[in-house]
Amino acid sequence: MFFSNANHEILHLNNIIDVLYEFAQEDPYAEYDMIIGTDSQRHKKIITNATVVFLWNLGTRKFRLFYSKDKYNCKSGNDIIGRLIQEANKSIIVAQLIEQSKLSEIISKSNYEIHLDVGYHGKSTKVLDTCVGMVKGSGYNYKIKPDAWLASCVADRFVK
Repeated sequence: MFFSNANHEILHLNNIIDVLYEFAQEDPYAEYDMIIGTDSQRHKKIITNATVVFLWNLGTRKFRLFYSKDKYNCKSGNDIIGRLIQEANKSIIVAQLIEQSKLSEIISKSNYEIHLDVGYHGKSTKVLDTCVGMVKGSGYNYKIKPDAWLASCVADRFVK
């Protein structure tokens, strides 16, 4: 899995883990939040996914941000329900991969948060309980719209 940074350099997930670890080592006694969110958008017959990894030093408010972007052909119509479940699943997978790395020495699982692009209004209400259940079942904290800013604002910017 590959990610880009703010300079548009492409890095493997292992490399971003190294960068995040070095960042956290600059202030090892600080409290950090690891926030992960995914958004997708359909353009004609192509689905674009963007997953964002955001490590936030809560004391200094400094952060590191990486994003992964991929595209695939849409097999059926505008399956919003399937896309939202895929978004939640991708965020969980990325969180698990990062959590199983050396970052676990610094950031506890209780400081991981998955931002879901679902809420109590609109079409996403149909899949809200499913997505929340997936995240809770994986042991992570979650936010939904309007509080899920990483998925609904930041990742959304990368899919456009």
